[in-house]
Amino acid sequence: MKRYFVEVSTHQKKIEGFRKTETDHYILHYVGSPINFPKDLVEDQLIEIASSINGQFLIYIFLKESKTHHFISDRFSSHQAFYYFDQNQFFLSSHVKDIPVEKTLNKRNILTFFHYQKLFANQTIFEKVFNLNSATIISITKDFQIKEKKYWIPNFKKSQLSLNEAANELSKLLQTSSKKILQDKDCSIFLSGGLDSRVSLAVASPKAAYCIGSHKNNEFEVANELANIKGINLNFIKRNDLQYIQNLEKIIDINSGMNSIIHAHFIEASKEVKKTDYLIHGHGFDYFFQGAYLPSKKEYLLGKRSIYNSLISVDNTKEDYVKNLKFKLKSIDLKELIRPTMKTILDDALNSPLDLVINEIPVETEEMDKWEYLNCHKLSNHYTNLNLKSMEDKNTQIVIAWENDLLDFFYSLPHEYKMNALILKKALKKLSSPIAKVRNANTNTPAHLHHYVQNTIHFSNLVFAKMGLKVKSQPSAEDRSWPEPNELLRSDEWKNYLEKLSTDGIWKQLEIFDEISISNLIKNHLHKKGNYSDFIFSLITLEETMRMNT
Repeated sequence: MKRYFVEVSTHQKKIEGFRKTETDHYILHYVGSPINFPKDLVEDQLIEIASSINGQFLIYIFLKESKTHHFISDRFSSHQAFYYFDQNQFFLSSHVKDIPVEKTLNKRNILTFFHYQKLFANQTIFEKVFNLNSATIISITKDFQIKEKKYWIPNFKKSQLSLNEAANELSKLLQTSSKKILQDKDCSIFLSGGLDSRVSLAVASPKAAYCIGSHKNNEFEVANELANIKGINLNFIKRNDLQYIQNLEKIIDINSGMNSIIHAHFIEASKEVKKTDYLIHGHGFDYFFQGAYLPSKKEYLLGKRSIYNSLISVDNTKEDYVKNLKFKLKSIDLKELIRPTMKTILDDALNSPLDLVINEIPVETEEMDKWEYLNCHKLSNHYTNLNLKSMEDKNTQIVIAWENDLLDFFYSLPHEYKMNALILKKALKKLSSPIAKVRNANTNTPAHLHHYVQNTIHFSNLVFAKMGLKVKSQPSAEDRSWPEPNELLRSDEWKNYLEKLSTDGIWKQLEIFDEISISNLIKNHLHKKGNYSDFIFSLITLEETMRMNT
């Protein structure tokens, strides 16, 4: 992952890792998308100009006349930027490790991280070290005062288009957005058998494709079929299940305590990828156009679990989000693991970060829109973002979904259109019928079909299987690209690490968790008396982040 760093103080400037442009009026430094500012830019124009810039970028601009410094993030916060500020100095860096100040831990934010498996707005797990929020301008005045402004918030007004009309519009947007982002540059793609990466495949022209897994399983077979449609070669990368423990220091360095280390799936894969301008990942389409994290429940038919979900209403966003967020800690209630003195802090840790985000948008915003904004307001905080960071080594990773028009369109859609990927399936079929008709490795049914039809196939296959007929049933864990995290932690290498973590871990210095409870939880996991990998991987993330940064 590329490093960048800025130091601004009352007596000096230091800048590393940015591209540079200079005019008579300003000095512009940026990473990501090329930036075109008017040559006679003045401070009053910053909000308007920032709002008009598309794509994935981070900007530092020094205005010569006013002697002011301005740092601007994109709407996705795609280039993570940590900063520290006091009366005499300001540091901004891609990596917390590189900020040259003594760091202490923030107990409340640590509890937030454990429960939600992510942080919100400008939070980090450190005191006085912040993470630049999305669609934000931070300004440092001539007399060294700091100001922060949001230059964009979503318009939640819902489109009146029918589902078919909206799908047609989405297919057009996907084509134009991919052209804006890729700019006819050479690219390769990480391909799986699901929907997300095949949407990227449908709108891009990659020269090569890569699939990662423990072996050439069902996911690889589907990805290979998709690659053949595009006439490109699919390269298989065998995943090393020990990569997470063997690359701990590297993962922690790029992660800075923002995501659980189990999501660093591509940390070794990048070595196998040939040099190209852009490396495409299908990230984003799940939470934008598949309704992946909307509040929903699994449907059942005659007591059997179906393969689709139905949307459920939200009466109080904060209360429901705390309890029902899909990717939150599920294996155990934090209250069972923390010390009695932390219980009042826990309540604040679960609620105040949600206020930080919700307070950015109008009070009259509908509850379901608040939920969507909590999920998508700052996508570098999303729990799977380490996927992206772990793949960026010699190649620049790019996310086709992270484009302004697509983001606006996402917020304008009725929530029902997103559930069960209704709109994405229709748009994909318009983009490429052959790609859409290839089965989805998540369900082993044709990807373009309505979820009712897919469910009928699913239940028919269950009946046929009972009759002894050979059918493509629902895929098992071995058929997927990702490792099974609970079993991963039971390997000899992790077992030795966890025994030391339990007895000698520096996490104990924080006095947040009850040591006996944590020791018992780890023992129970190792002896298969429970599955607690979500908590344990978060604890490993905390442990190693403390070791590197404090």
